[in-house]
Amino acid sequence: YLQLESLLGRTTVLEGIKSFLATPGARSVLDLQDALAQASGKNLDAYFNAWVFGQGSPQWPTFAVQANQVGSEVTVTVTQQNPNGKLYGCKVEIDVHGATQSTRAVVDFGVAPTNAMATAKVTLAEPVANVELDPDHRLIGSQVGVSPLTVKKQILIF
Repeated sequence: YLQLESLLGRTTVLEGIKSFLATPGARSVLDLQDALAQASGKNLDAYFNAWVFGQGSPQWPTFAVQANQVGSEVTVTVTQQNPNGKLYGCKVEIDVHGATQSTRAVVDFGVAPTNAMATAKVTLAEPVANVELDPDHRLIGSQVGVSPLTVKKQILIF
């Protein structure tokens, strides 16, 4: 539930799970979705359709990360490049590293993204040396490189 926690907040996710567990008897994933939607006040259909429901082997998202710097302002752009064309609701944390400093950008696709690209701005007082996708391992996905300011190897996040 770490991915949902980033989108909905820890208290909301725990409220939803508590509500789900309060009803005795057999329960379904749809019941859990409904409990989380009720607790958050958000429609979670798109999120669950992307992450939970489907057929065949799961295909997790891939993310291309770019960092463009003008002065001390860094625009971090994350693009979902998914072979199946599906967009995954999530918040993607990116550590932006200089030679001696780092800062974290949080790129928010929301629970029901409509665009494969999202951005966030951060401040870094020195040139960007590299970026790191999901440093706390809160997201399922992999990174593909598209610019010199991306991590060069592909990383699978569990």
